[in-house]
Amino acid sequence: VELMQIMFPLDASIVTGNNTTLDDLINKKINFGIPILGQIHQAVAAVIKEKNPQLEIIPMGGDGPKAFTALLNKDIDVFTSSSPNAHEWVRKFPNQLRVLADIPFNRGFTYNGVRIENLNFFGMFVSRDATAEQKQAALDCINRAAQDPGHDEDFKKIGITPNRIQGAEKNRLLTEHIKLL
Repeated sequence: VELMQIMFPLDASIVTGNNTTLDDLINKKINFGIPILGQIHQAVAAVIKEKNPQLEIIPMGGDGPKAFTALLNKDIDVFTSSSPNAHEWVRKFPNQLRVLADIPFNRGFTYNGVRIENLNFFGMFVSRDATAEQKQAALDCINRAAQDPGHDEDFKKIGITPNRIQGAEKNRLLTEHIKLL
């Protein structure tokens, strides 16, 4: 497949259901839940694991209730998720969950010598075998839908800011995304 356009860059968050701190992530035995293997969330955990070999990465089979229930039950110490999802769970359970760190898209942060990056996004992909006309038709369709007056507002209501990225910047970000994985 070929990435035609980054549609929605997503900030990520690390959420805890106990008193875990960023120092704990780097220095103590931690059960670090991730949605699934092979996503940018795994790269976040793997970078921390390089500094802290006591960290155990635990795939949770998704980004939904199962993972956050495990966090609430203290079966895992932290979980990384898209920020809109993480903040919604924290809002629902303010006495049990808290955001340990937000990781902005393409603007990670360094803590105690560990650089934590986030290049999570939803994109529009097409088959590499698609003709130039088919690729253009797909882009035209997406661009027409994005021009609908309610399109951006609907996404903003759930905490996602549409930011369609194409061309050289899309290629640069995709290359960085692949390096992280």
